[in-house]
Amino acid sequence: VVLLDAAHAQLRREGKVLESLEHLEKSLFMRREAFGEGSREVDRCAQAFVSACNSCAMVCLQAGNREMSFELLRKAEVLTKGTAYVPGVAARMRLRSLTLNNTGCFYRKCGKLHAALKSLEGGLKIEIASVSRVA
Repeated sequence: VVLLDAAHAQLRREGKVLESLEHLEKSLFMRREAFGEGSREVDRCAQAFVSACNSCAMVCLQAGNREMSFELLRKAEVLTKGTAYVPGVAARMRLRSLTLNNTGCFYRKCGKLHAALKSLEGGLKIEIASVSRVA
């Protein structure tokens, strides 16, 4: 795990973001094996990975690499579905909303307006629910 984290950090510094994500993903799954679902180690790494997936997905989309963008958004979606990787409701819902909003942008860029609207509505529902919980 330590070596993967070091490789991830080095590749990120070098601007090789997609390659660094591969190392972070491997590190996440190794953490899950070592520390178990819902552990602080897994949670911290999963949040970083999901955030990075969303960020990279949007960069890929802007660069015209729709296939990679979609793959990264799907990974983020899977990791934010249940409590196995991000057990905290607030953090998971924040990341889920981000992923749904970015997925909406993806579909809009692809001309799939109905799918874009559904994704954006899903993100909005989460945002409204989180405001209701806070209030």
